[in-house]
Amino acid sequence: MRGECRDEKDELVVRAVDDLARYYKIAQPTWSRLCQHFSDEELMDLVVTIGGYFALAMVVSSLQIEEDET
Repeated sequence: MRGECRDEKDELVVRAVDDLARYYKIAQPTWSRLCQHFSDEELMDLVVTIGGYFALAMVVSSLQIEEDET
């Protein structure tokens, strides 16, 4: 289930996540639009942050770490 995006920037971040999950890179049309809203530093932070969450998800899934219910 997906929430609603507040604005175009939110939509582009979600699209970047989808692109990275599907293609392991951000598609050129998405990247071009991201460049209109974010600085080079922000774009680098975005890609690194998304990658970090993907890596964490792989570790948690592979090690079968379950949520603590306390």
